[in-house]
Amino acid sequence: MRSKKTLLLAALAISVFLSACNKTTTQTQENFPSSQQNATTTIQQQNATKSVYYMTSGKMMMVKDGEVQQMTADQTLNDGTVVKTSGEVVRKDGSKIMLKNGESITMDGSIIVESPYK
Repeated sequence: MRSKKTLLLAALAISVFLSACNKTTTQTQENFPSSQQNATTTIQQQNATKSVYYMTSGKMMMVKDGEVQQMTADQTLNDGTVVKTSGEVVRKDGSKIMLKNGESITMDGSIIVESPYK
């Protein structure tokens, strides 16, 4: 009689454990879409919520609220960096660089060499 109770208790414990593992796996799959979907979503979210400035064909363009337009005035980024309509980037410390075609700069001052904006 005692061994039946032990066996039943062990079977119940294994069943609960397997059920918990299955639930965790399902949640993980729901929370992490494929990396291609995730990358596309990230770029779309950046386009919709942040400004990005980039050089293309010798012209400075900006993506603001998901719309692309040519820069008509110098822009100051969140970190104090100034992006000029010529493509010159002046950091808060005074250092300067020139964006090349295909390069972009985000609102936090990060330069993206192989920009998705070309």
